[in-house]
Amino acid sequence: GGCIGRYLGRVASGDCPDGPSRLPQCDDISLRLRDMCQANGECGTSDDLNNCGDGFDVFELVDARACPTLVEATTCPSDPPVKACDNVTLGVDELCSGAGECLTSATLDNCGVDDVYLVTQIAPLSTPSPTGVRQTLPPSSGCPRLSALIDSTMCPSTLDLLSMASCLSIGLRAGDLCRGDGE
Repeated sequence: GGCIGRYLGRVASGDCPDGPSRLPQCDDISLRLRDMCQANGECGTSDDLNNCGDGFDVFELVDARACPTLVEATTCPSDPPVKACDNVTLGVDELCSGAGECLTSATLDNCGVDDVYLVTQIAPLSTPSPTGVRQTLPPSSGCPRLSALIDSTMCPSTLDLLSMASCLSIGLRAGDLCRGDGE
């Protein structure tokens, strides 16, 4: 499977796709950024989240920068945290509940049956808004407009290609080169 280093985010119930049973499993190595997947406990996901009705546990592959830095909580709260660990409004020193998103475990059970984590750093892709609530930065309204290099003399060396940003990277500007593989 393809779980190592995979950052998954819970899909909000209102964003569930039609026919979630047709989604690939979350350990499918063909998943690309923002693809949705069906979880059955693989990659540390919860198999009883039921966020998309009829027992479907749906996650999406997210950019690692959309996740806060977390550590396992060492002190348990009297009430389990309400916010999921991929909630962009989480602040430093807040507790969150993990179910496989952002490299959390759905089976940690460090606070009874709850999987509780402490935020040590906010998600790099979240930013303060004028109202004081952090919001995830938009992915430049989808994919950037790309054009292929026509002249092969413009192609970077193999070494440069290995370190080149993906064409899905946030922050690409006109004239930037990026490495694409079908996005």
